[in-house]
Amino acid sequence: MRLWGSQWPVTLLGWALGTALLVGCASWGTIPPTTFQFYNVVPYKAPGEGGWKVAQVRILLTRVSRTQPLQAWCDVEIGLPEVNHQGRVANVAAQELAAFAADEAARFALQQRVATSAALCDAFRLKMGSLLARDIPGAKVNKFMEQGIPQTTFSPE
Repeated sequence: MRLWGSQWPVTLLGWALGTALLVGCASWGTIPPTTFQFYNVVPYKAPGEGGWKVAQVRILLTRVSRTQPLQAWCDVEIGLPEVNHQGRVANVAAQELAAFAADEAARFALQQRVATSAALCDAFRLKMGSLLARDIPGAKVNKFMEQGIPQTTFSPE
């Protein structure tokens, strides 16, 4: 008597390969932390909270769909305090948290039923802002506002 049947090894192998492919696909299109280059725009003056730094990134969002394909270049400005009530906000930590928030926000925004690139970018910025503010109190995400900041571009192509 066979407990699992003759398909057991094939099914297990298929599951393992499928799981490995899903894990591999999760990294496709992720935005590297170095995309977010922060520049000081308001110097920090001790004591207390203060200072302000920003990063400006143009991010390409693409929804692949037979019925509602959509592509949008989103201008995203991330603003952070130099020092908040939790202490100094290091650029490396800010870059990593911004990249994580952008990846999550892209997944969220691309699942929304929006019909225009402007609505897609608005959904992306709103979600990214809420995610980032959760990890870095005082963080803001907007369209480009600050003048003279070097901009980076991210396209998953």
